[in-house]
Amino acid sequence: MNTHLKKIHKCCYISSIILNILKIVTILSFVTVVIGGILSACFSDKLYMAYTNHSFPLPVNLNIPCGFVSFNINEVAQIHDGNIVLALEMACVLIAISLLFFFIALNLFVRILKEIKKEASPFTSVIIKTLRITFIVLSILLFILFGIIYAAIGTLLFFIIYTIFEYGYVLQLQVDETL
Repeated sequence: MNTHLKKIHKCCYISSIILNILKIVTILSFVTVVIGGILSACFSDKLYMAYTNHSFPLPVNLNIPCGFVSFNINEVAQIHDGNIVLALEMACVLIAISLLFFFIALNLFVRILKEIKKEASPFTSVIIKTLRITFIVLSILLFILFGIIYAAIGTLLFFIIYTIFEYGYVLQLQVDETL
């Protein structure tokens, strides 16, 4: 049993390193998106002129999926009288919010891994509670980013994993009571 726990702790350690790298990439992406939104506001006149002259340096037919909505920068600009800056800023806000939710989800997973490394068993009440919170946040994140179908599939998979951990917790309690 001790070797299995060591394997679990090693796996959690390696996974937490990978997740921390993903957190850094997410932070850098968030900062880049925010700076892009600020720069688009700073150069709004030049961007508007380039867009109206059809010499815009970026592809404006970019689709940004956000849940059940697909956000097309060019279409939003056309709806708002060719205001490409407004469309770019809206895209930056949507991407920044998505990255923020993703960062929160990564933090919750790292928290689960730290709890598992700290405990003598991966089946404790603290881990079960953290799993429950993480799965709720991830279900909401999946709905926001990918829509109801992916959220339903993800929630079902999360529920299965949660149920397995909850059953392991019950078995762990029974073993502890017999000792």
